[in-house]
Amino acid sequence: MNKAKLALMFGGLVALGASALPAHAELSDGDAQQVKIKIASVLPKVAFTITPTPNLSTGEHAKGTVLAKLDLSTSTAQMYALSADDTLHDQALSPLYGLSGVLHSKENDTDNIHVWVTSLSGENVQGKELGGKSYSMTKTAVTATTDWAIYLSGSAQNLVAGRYPITLSAYTYKE
Repeated sequence: MNKAKLALMFGGLVALGASALPAHAELSDGDAQQVKIKIASVLPKVAFTITPTPNLSTGEHAKGTVLAKLDLSTSTAQMYALSADDTLHDQALSPLYGLSGVLHSKENDTDNIHVWVTSLSGENVQGKELGGKSYSMTKTAVTATTDWAIYLSGSAQNLVAGRYPITLSAYTYKE
């Protein structure tokens, strides 16, 4: 089973041709089906503004339930998930390319809601080179602050409207 490393970069860093990962990113190995990178701390100036769906109830929901629409706030409103170019993903984890993430409860930042986020419209993204390594970029690219949806994998008990800090993992797969 191939192992791969992922890097989660924000558009401003990529656009500036950054040659190194930001200090808060920690690369980690994972299996070929779902490879993640952990962010060591809450990313500065990055937050999701969440608007729950009108009929959302608290508690457990089936995976794939739309929880909310969101706006992503960054300096450039762009975020990329990169995967090593030899990554193999035999099974798609969602019908659309996306990011998995953890939303912190507003009341208790240790009480987390695990979600995955997908774009409602795909993006074709060119390959980039980072830190001397070549990466194949997936269609996972935040190119706008709106038109994104959050889907549930866990409990929506504490999901309420507001601005949340977020820690992100990234996954990707090839067609």
